[in-house]
Amino acid sequence: MSDEHVGLPSGTKIGEKYTLIRHVGESSLGDIYVASQQTDDGETHVRVELLTGQMEDESVGRFLQEVDLHSKLEIPNILKTLEAGVEGGRYYLVTANA
Repeated sequence: MSDEHVGLPSGTKIGEKYTLIRHVGESSLGDIYVASQQTDDGETHVRVELLTGQMEDESVGRFLQEVDLHSKLEIPNILKTLEAGVEGGRYYLVTANA
């Protein structure tokens, strides 16, 4: 039996501007990937977390509210939230790559 993670393949687009590079781990919310983003300054790497499991309406509202609040924080040693959304029925969270 393999320990290899079975998730979304490299090259998968999330939110139309993030391209998954590789799976790097898991959190209590879901799977974590390193992804690339093309900007005017070139390519940057970001952290994309894809939430797994079903989310109730109340959970979705809470998730989006927390993302909104977190995106306003600028505290050293806390990942900066860049974006959140839904892609293919799965919620995602994009943060600066640590």
